[in-house]
Amino acid sequence: MRSVLLSLLVAGCQACESSQVSGLEPRWTVAPEQLELGEVSLGEEGTALLTVQNESRSPLELELSVQEPFAGPASVRLGGGSSTTVEVHFRPTLEGAVSANLQVTDGSRTAAVVLLGRGRAVPDCGPPSLCHERRFDPARAACVEDPLPDGTACASMCLIAASCQRGVCTGAARDCSDGNACTSDSCDERLGCRNDAVTCPASTSPCLTAVCHPRTGCAFEPVLDGASCGENDCTTAHVCIDGVCEARASPEGSECAPADVCRAASVCENRRCVAGPMTPPVARWTYLPAGKRVFFEGTVSPEGIAYFTEAPLSEAAEPLELVGIDPLGVERLRVELEPACPGCTARLALDPLNGIIFAGRRGRLQARDARDGGVLWSRDTTLGKTPRSPQRDGGGLWSTSAFLSISEDLIVEQLTEGTELHREYSIALDRRSGAVAWERDWWGHVYFPAVTASGSLVITNADCWAPIQQSQLFDHLGRPERTVARQARPVGVEGDRVLLAGADLVWSSPSGLSGPISTQVRNPIWALSAPGRVVLAGYQSLAELDGDGGTRWHRNTTSTLLTAALIDDGGVLFGESTNDGGSLLRRLGPDGTPGFTCALPGYVNATAALHRGLFIAPLSRGTTGVAAFEVGDLELATQGWVMPNGSTRGDRRALPRP
Repeated sequence: MRSVLLSLLVAGCQACESSQVSGLEPRWTVAPEQLELGEVSLGEEGTALLTVQNESRSPLELELSVQEPFAGPASVRLGGGSSTTVEVHFRPTLEGAVSANLQVTDGSRTAAVVLLGRGRAVPDCGPPSLCHERRFDPARAACVEDPLPDGTACASMCLIAASCQRGVCTGAARDCSDGNACTSDSCDERLGCRNDAVTCPASTSPCLTAVCHPRTGCAFEPVLDGASCGENDCTTAHVCIDGVCEARASPEGSECAPADVCRAASVCENRRCVAGPMTPPVARWTYLPAGKRVFFEGTVSPEGIAYFTEAPLSEAAEPLELVGIDPLGVERLRVELEPACPGCTARLALDPLNGIIFAGRRGRLQARDARDGGVLWSRDTTLGKTPRSPQRDGGGLWSTSAFLSISEDLIVEQLTEGTELHREYSIALDRRSGAVAWERDWWGHVYFPAVTASGSLVITNADCWAPIQQSQLFDHLGRPERTVARQARPVGVEGDRVLLAGADLVWSSPSGLSGPISTQVRNPIWALSAPGRVVLAGYQSLAELDGDGGTRWHRNTTSTLLTAALIDDGGVLFGESTNDGGSLLRRLGPDGTPGFTCALPGYVNATAALHRGLFIAPLSRGTTGVAAFEVGDLELATQGWVMPNGSTRGDRRALPRP
């Protein structure tokens, strides 16, 4: 019995001792292990909660420490077996993601909580509307306006003694009348009183003109006697007499056809209408630097800035430069592309959406800001490639032969290597970073690389000295879509169709081949297209096809065709060479009828451009340069493959539908 009691006593003491020890051990937890404080505007404060649990029966004091921009209490005290919440604050001072560790310790053990937050810049809310104050509301993450107190004075150009009432500036209206019947009187909050000239309605009679009298307003008055009001066939002329159109005998020297862009008015001589002398088009601006080579490929921005490269003709150690000239002839950009580069050139392409100019030379590719020419990224796409035709130094002879736009994110550089033997690479790069997305290569040459409306890359290649075997189409990720096994080269793109010229002329589309097409244009060199229009260009002829492949009109040129463009009125503008080394610029109407003919002071090529009434062309006649000629109200067609290179962007892709 004594033995049993002794055993129980010992066991009881051990249990008591164990209980006392566990009650004194500091056991605690902090949750969560990672605390998200979210996105907080600069200058504002975000708050989140931590839970601290004391799992022992003894009181507990913990120390807390954290770095800015986070903050919290320096310590927390808990009774035995209790828990509490701790506020953690986030006061960002910089925009972007921030992280830090919050340290919790009892002196013998330390736990860390990861704190995450993101600083959000407070937007500039701009000026408030009248009778309001404007501020950024962090709770709504938006700019808000609140009305000013009633009676607050407000400045108004159109009110007298104005004050705010329920958020509206009220007062007596300012009198802007000037007592002139030929002006429209109004008030503008920014400019004050306005007295704009009235536009009187035009007369339906060619012998009456609209006038305005300050006291009585709009009226009609006769035009000068003798003014033309109809046809003049040099026998009978229709002229105005006392405000009425009458038929009279045609006077000698009277005008029988009006002047156009490049020809003076025609006049009657011996009862025949004699065409006026041809006049050169007016040059809005001309750029002809002495001792320099200018290389213009028709790259013109939507704002009308013409971009080209310029390099010295001599061996002088002068740089290759990128130059931009606006529609008024003002130089807007000049940056160095390569330090010393006599007679060099670089391929250019434009990305209007992101404001980027791509410049490629010998496989060295740059992306530059279109506004100031600053370098956004650069890449040497020849690195790691083995030349097929190595030079004496073991390297290759590289050149950027084209740019192709296959998506909003990717631009393809067409890279060529070799002299007698060649290799072609298609390298897709991210427009904004220059990272290579994918690349493909071919032995030999690539002919007329282009991009369809849906973004398919068209590649037609042949090994050196070998005939063309086939054309291949790839999607924007470089994956094969289809192969057209045909000995033909592409000459144009219309939507998702590709026009192939070989033994015959056929369209290749996702649904297969269509054709052959019968045309009077032999050996077409390229085709222009817009919705419902396809214009084929040969070396000395032009023809427009209808939807079934028939010919709407056909016209032979007097000499070699140099360039062409589709006009938005359905006509065509084209240039052809002359025997003296110059060139002619001609316009055709929608039905192929001749329009004006202009003599240009130099030789143009396929890389000319048309932009809002300006024909911008590279000129070469003893020297090289660029000029912009005024050609009336002509506008480039807004959709399709509208120029030999597709468009004025230089990326060999048709203009999309709006």
